[in-house]
Amino acid sequence: MVADTLVLLAWLVALFFGVTTLLHLGQRRFGPERIRAWMGGPPLVAALKGIAVGFLTPF
Repeated sequence: MVADTLVLLAWLVALFFGVTTLLHLGQRRFGPERIRAWMGGPPLVAALKGIAVGFLTPF
């Protein structure tokens, strides 16, 4: 039981660092202004983009 918990913890830490690294690289590649411009648009489209990004990056 303790071993299973440690394995799960290791997987979660690896997932956290992986997602964080990918987000950081994406932000460096595109820049905050370009991301902000992409997230804009009509209210419904902007909301759907926000939902999609929030679903993919829950951190």
